Amino acid sequence: MDNKRDFTRFEYPTDSSHSPSDFFISVPELSDEPLHPEDFSTGGFKLNLPNCPRIGDKCTCTINLYDITLSGLAATVVHIFENRSDPPTWSVGLSIEIDDNERNHLSSLMMAFIRDEK
Repeated sequence: MDNKRDFTRFEYPTDSSHSPSDFFISVPELSDEPLHPEDFSTGGFKLNLPNCPRIGDKCTCTINLYDITLSGLAATVVHIFENRSDPPTWSVGLSIEIDDNERNHLSSLMMAFIRDEK
């Protein structure tokens, strides 16, 4: 399968010393709770949701990474995978629209997060 991603994707480090409040995403249209991405890049992220949206659904998200908040980002559901769990959950890929300056800033924050830096 060809990798069609424009941006390097990282798995959320579950074995790091980060606090859950260091990196979370709010998507009110999809969840009432803050979410931790399963994986992420400066182009989007994958979230685990209790409800299944539709491909193409539009939403607004806020990324909180360390003490930086990027809010009002337009996002689109681009991938859905039903997890085999009880109760069922869905891994949902979101693509985000972000200007180049914010993307560069987000990239440096994500790299620091991956390297377990503050």
